[in-house]
Amino acid sequence: MGAVGGMSEQTLGESLEAAAPVPAHGETDARLCVAMLGAFPPQAQGVQDYCREIALALARLCEVRALGFKRMYPARVFPGVKQAMDPSKAPMISEHLGVEHRLTWHNPFGWLRAGLFTEADVFHAQWWSWPLWGVTWTIARTMKLRGKPVVLTVHNVLPHEMDKNYLRATRSVCNLADRVLVHSETNRAQLLQYYRLPEEKVVQVPLGPYMAETEKVAKDAACAALDLPPDKRYILTFGTIRPYKGVDDLLQALSMLSPACADVRLIVAGKPWTAWGLYQRVIDANALADRVHLFLDYIPEDRLRYFFGAADLIALPYRHFDAQSGVCAVALPYRKPIIVSEVGGLPDWVDRDPRWTVPPTDPEALARRIEDFFARADDETAAFQAIGDRVLRRFAWDGIAEQHVAVYRELHDRSGKTGRHGHLV
Repeated sequence: MGAVGGMSEQTLGESLEAAAPVPAHGETDARLCVAMLGAFPPQAQGVQDYCREIALALARLCEVRALGFKRMYPARVFPGVKQAMDPSKAPMISEHLGVEHRLTWHNPFGWLRAGLFTEADVFHAQWWSWPLWGVTWTIARTMKLRGKPVVLTVHNVLPHEMDKNYLRATRSVCNLADRVLVHSETNRAQLLQYYRLPEEKVVQVPLGPYMAETEKVAKDAACAALDLPPDKRYILTFGTIRPYKGVDDLLQALSMLSPACADVRLIVAGKPWTAWGLYQRVIDANALADRVHLFLDYIPEDRLRYFFGAADLIALPYRHFDAQSGVCAVALPYRKPIIVSEVGGLPDWVDRDPRWTVPPTDPEALARRIEDFFARADDETAAFQAIGDRVLRRFAWDGIAEQHVAVYRELHDRSGKTGRHGHLV
């Protein structure tokens, strides 16, 4: 992982010297300018909800140039969401935010162009998937050659399915970065252990809630929109269905519920990452067909309100996980109670309250907690509101943005560069 498209670093540096425009004399700008590589709405793939929130929050404090994709993944390595764009996603509008969707996974000339000509004081890349290594490394390396500090947010320190390509790619981009941001203390410890980075290079900044689509819908209306019986009680598990998320454990737990929970149903909403057959066998073996409602596809943003409106309880019984969970970030603003596994940063979303956590890979413990919840659902739901309030205050985006800007300014001031608009200085 060194040269890109046959271009050596020496050749790349020579191209920079030839292509960079000369800065205008006395050109200044009081607002720091950050170029951010990521997935931005209306993109339907990647960490687009996170990128939307952090870009909008940062735009209240600095200039943001958002570098998005029109084609992000090669289909052969990404069996999840196929559509590139979700037209239901709210547009990103801010006076100090510019968004473009020009990059593709297969065009290194577009990567190089973005690195050469994007106006920025600091380059910040969101990192979560190894197929994006080429574009991330190329733009970061080009920015470094231009003298721009590089910041990297690592959303998945370790791959969900232990892919060696991801480990190598992550080490490569981390080595380029001046600062590496992670969301949880678990992530920070893992990053230091697996990639042997200096401690002062790694900064922990929490993941905030996703607030773009949080319209509340009454349960009856939500059930009608989803063609669900309105007289049942519903557990919702949401998001791309991958082996580590423990959906089969949740199905097993559903089969263990007592007769007092005979009216409890499970909603599974999200596109399977692998064949659904494993989960269907659990459903068939436990005669759960009439108690499980399947929505096995990408859920457009303007449909989320119905799933969370119908749900009485959110269950995320992940078997293993290291970060803070984008699904929790989507779910919490709807203020529905959430049960999570005691893995990674998931307990952060329930204020690490043991009443709302269960051991991973333990369907019996999960079933007991679900029964306890539905035995006094009104009181439990009311009690969860205080937890939600505390977590939403702690993970407020304004505070998260201020932490980012403090990192940017420290690096920018240390670099001693004065080219405020992406010029080579």
